[in-house]
Parts: sequence; C-alpha cells; structure tokens
Amino acid sequence: MWELICCTVFFASLVVYVIYVLRPTDTSQAASSTLDAFIRNDQVISELSKDKKKYQTRFSEDGRQILILYGTEYGFSEEIAYLLFDRLKCSSENSSEHWQPRVLNVKHHKHIHWELENVCFIVISTSGDGVPPADAREFMSFVMEEASDLSHLGYSVLALGDSSYPHFCRTGRMLDSRMKMVGGQVLITKMEVDGEDWSAVNNWIDAVVSWVLSSAASQLAGPPRRDYLDVSSIEKSDDDGFSRNRPFIATLKNKVLLTRVDNPLTDRETIKCEFDISGSNLRWTSGDALGIYPMNNPSTVTRILFLLHFTGDEMVQAPSHHFSQGTISLKEALLKCYDIKCVPDATYSSLRDLMAHPVHKNPNKMTDELEKEYLATRELIDVLEDLTSCSHSSPTIEQLSSSLHTLRPLQPRFYSIASSPLLDNSTVTVIAAVVRYTAGGRERGGVTTTFLQDHLAPGGQCPVFISHNPDFRLPVDRNVPVILIGAGTGLAPYRAFLQEQELANNFGKTFLYFGCRHNEWDYLCQQELEKWADKGILHLRVAFSRQQQFKVYVQDLLIEDSHQIWQLINEENATLYVCGDARNMARDVDAALTSIVEKCKKVYSQDAKEYMSNLQNAGRYLRDVWIT
Repeated sequence: MWELICCTVFFASLVVYVIYVLRPTDTSQAASSTLDAFIRNDQVISELSKDKKKYQTRFSEDGRQILILYGTEYGFSEEIAYLLFDRLKCSSENSSEHWQPRVLNVKHHKHIHWELENVCFIVISTSGDGVPPADAREFMSFVMEEASDLSHLGYSVLALGDSSYPHFCRTGRMLDSRMKMVGGQVLITKMEVDGEDWSAVNNWIDAVVSWVLSSAASQLAGPPRRDYLDVSSIEKSDDDGFSRNRPFIATLKNKVLLTRVDNPLTDRETIKCEFDISGSNLRWTSGDALGIYPMNNPSTVTRILFLLHFTGDEMVQAPSHHFSQGTISLKEALLKCYDIKCVPDATYSSLRDLMAHPVHKNPNKMTDELEKEYLATRELIDVLEDLTSCSHSSPTIEQLSSSLHTLRPLQPRFYSIASSPLLDNSTVTVIAAVVRYTAGGRERGGVTTTFLQDHLAPGGQCPVFISHNPDFRLPVDRNVPVILIGAGTGLAPYRAFLQEQELANNFGKTFLYFGCRHNEWDYLCQQELEKWADKGILHLRVAFSRQQQFKVYVQDLLIEDSHQIWQLINEENATLYVCGDARNMARDVDAALTSIVEKCKKVYSQDAKEYMSNLQNAGRYLRDVWIT
C-alpha cells in the first residue's frame, strides 16, 4: 500500500503551510507575515520553497516522461497527484525504464507541448454547481474547444466529486469524454471518487502503477529522450503573491457574536470575524471566499499526549524529510500539522500494532468491514482511548512520529467573504456558524469555527488566503435587478454585495429573501439590513422558522411573491442568487422557483426545469451552496 511506501513525502508539502506561531507582528511589512520562513524560538526552521523542490525536479538525463496533472479547488486533487508522483518515483528507482514523472497544476497547461507527451494521468475535481475549479477553467476550455488530435496520448482521469451535489464528477466526466473524442487512448478506465473515498483513490493509484510497470507502458512512451518541461521555473510564477500554498499571516482585528446564546450546545453561535490583511496585496471580489488555516483543540491535544505518555515537549521531525533542521515539538505538531478528526486505515493499523491491543490486534475480532465502520465515527482521541484501555505498551517517540506521518494534513476551511474591498481592501470579514455537538459521550466541535471562537482572540494571528469564485458575482450591468436568497451564514456574500450597492450611484432593484429562526435569536446583521431597507437599497423579506406557530422558510416567501418573482425574471431579466445549505435550503428554493415558473409561465414541470437550467447556463441563476 502507498501509505507504507511513500506517504510521508506528500504530507510535508502541505503541512508546512499550517505551521505558524500566534505572535504579534508588524503587519505593515508583508515579509514578517509570510510562511516563507517559520519562526520558533527566533530560529528559522525552514523555507517553504524548499519543501516543493522534490516535485519540481528538472531531469538532466534522458528518460521516459509521465505527465501528472491536477485541477483543484481545495487541495485534494493536488494531494493525490503528489502521492501518485511519489509512487511512480519510487517505482522508477527500482526499474530500468527510467520513468520521469512530472506533476503540474493544469492552470499551467500552456507550458505543455502536447505533441511530446505520450502518457498523462489527470486528477480533477468538480466545484460548486458542477463547474471546474477556478484554476482549471482555461485548461477545460482548451480541451473542450481547441484540442483536436490526441491520438498519440495515453491517459486516465481520476474524477473527484461529491454525490450530495447534483452534478457529481461533472468536470472529470466531461474531460474524459472529450479526450476520447479527440483520439486519446484510455489506459485505465476513468474512476470517480465520492468525497474522500481513499479506497477508490488507492485502487486508481495502484492501477496506474501496475500499468506503468507493464511492457505496454514503455512501448507507448517510446524511447528515452531529454525532458523539455521545467516545472520549477513554471511554479516560480506563483511565488509572487500569497495563496493556498503560501498563505498570509493575518491578524484578527475584531470578533462579534451575532446570535443570542443561552446554551452553547443547543443554541447556534454565529460570529463575525474581521481580519487585518494590510501589506498582503491580497485582492478579492465580492463573492469570493477566505481560506483559513486553523489549529486543533488544545485540550484534545493535551489528552492525546496524556494517553500516549508524552509531555509534548519531545522533538519530532516535521512531516517532511527535506529539512535538516525540521524539528518541532510533538505538541506543536499535533496542534498545527495534522488532521486529528479522522483516522486513516494506515494510522489505525500502525497505532494498533504499536499498542498491541488484544482485541484490536486480533484480525478475527476486527474485520475490514468492522474496522471501516469503527473508524468512520471516531477521531484520533477516541481510537487512542480504546487502544490504551487494555494495553500497557507505549510507543517510543520515533515510533509515534512514524505513525503521525500517516495522518492527513490539517486543511484550511473556506468562508464566503462578507465585506466588499471597495469599502475597505485592508480588512476582510467572514461570518461563521460555530459547530458544536456531542458524540460518543464527548463534546466536540468544528475545527476552524471553534478555533476562531474559543482560541483566537483579537490580536491573534492565523494564515489566510483568497479563494476566488468567478461564478458568484454581481451582474456587470448594475442596473439589472438581483434576487438574493439565503439563510443563516448564506447572508455573508450578500452583505458584501449590499455594501457595494450602497456605494454605487446607480443600481437595479435588489431583493433579499433571508431565513433565520427567530427575530431575537439569529437575525444576522439585523441593523444593517434594516438600514439598507430603510434607505431603499433593498427590498427585505425575512422568514422566521421558529417565531410563530407555523414554520416559515424563504421558499414560502418566494411562493407568496410568485408573480413579482416571475415579473422580475421574465420581464426585467433579473439574476437569481442562492447561498447556503445545499442539502435542504437550496434544494427547496430550487423547487419553489421551478414551481413559480411552472405556474406563471403555464408550462409542464419538465419545461419549467428546463427553463431554470437555461437561466443557469445564461449566468442568471447563480448558486454558492455547500453540504453541512
């Protein structure tokens, strides 16, 4: 399995992005707020640029090239691409075929000489409502519209998606279909991955490696030759600004609780956080999101250290073999480097063997199916509680460090930006609902939202970056009416939109349909919204689901206003926006809008659905939705 062969290599490429120290800084100097160098005890641990050198090798000898491409929005495709690189690199070192894998973000596709490529593996995700990741738009346009003859190219696509959304793996499916159409040779049948199904990912990687080791691979690749692709120089073009791979250390300026909370475990906490990004040169447009790298719960980390019989002061290698000085404390590694909310199979197997637990170590008592079910509902702390309950064995720090490397890196979370850069481009605001729940007899919470609420005070710092969302923008023609529909934190991008409407001299009619539970509980940004309504900037309709005897949701208000909605859409070319929960709210709103079209246009249901689909294709029905 790849986890036991090369997995430590990739985790280093992401984990350095989240190693930081919450300390005061002069934000007027961008250099002091970068993760290019990590500071601990006034000593430089490492430079970020060194960490990716392994994946930017310029081959100086002749060889058979393999092109690995990834298109990613949140980093999962990149992670898989690097894992594949590691597997192929390891296989090449034990082979006489001189394979030379190169890994590249598809946003750099213009540097590829397709006529010189014979073997290509592509990992690509589907974002939002069935669209390619922002960085993959140009690549997809090239393949779909310009690529004409790829008959010399053997390829395979790993399509990533989420079956909870309506257009599952749409980007990967379109890419695979188009590449077949222009003559591409399918080496391995396209595989679709639902969520983060590592069994499917591993099966695809195994199939790729098996094919590369076959005689067919060298025949297709042709004789060894000198590589033309200089990945290092290409990637350097990304080093000028801050991004997901090079976040900016922002300072929390202000934090406000927007909801009434009597009981944190039952009442919904929603907070507004304002971050100072002065000196970063970060640019965003209303509709974009802020990526935030969090820190794990300190009390959970303390308990993990207790269970493992460590103080936390023990020094471990940061998750990369690139660093000669790359040692950090065990506590710091657990706080900032690893995802301790989920336990991969490899981590469980490693810890189980180290602890020598009599039940968990016995394969007759823990089948693969039971193990999968067991791990699906447990975090690292739960597994360690179970493993240490009947075991007197304690791992050494070297053994534990090896096990930790099989954990996944702590990933950023994304929040719609709730402020317009036209109002203040040095302060970026997010609105987040704090996630708290009880499971397995333990109080738990969302990693980032509890970090923001419980562990990051004004003046504290964390790494951030901008995630662009070109599919969620105000109309270019500001005189066009807009209908904004959302509930809860789905209000966030609309707040930014409305700030721009207030600044503009001319703008079209603006309607906001906002849903919450109760006027006194969670009516977010009430004073601002009612101020804008009083000034005639928007027509405000609020649905309260718990304030009266009968529940009222935003879709109910839409139905009430059917004729007005239809007039705005049909006669005034209004643009519709939906932001918030995809599983319930967005689905019900879509059904309500379809019903309005069916009723007012006097057509059958299927015709109404086609009408809504045409609106979406025309850029007049925009959705920024997520699964909660």
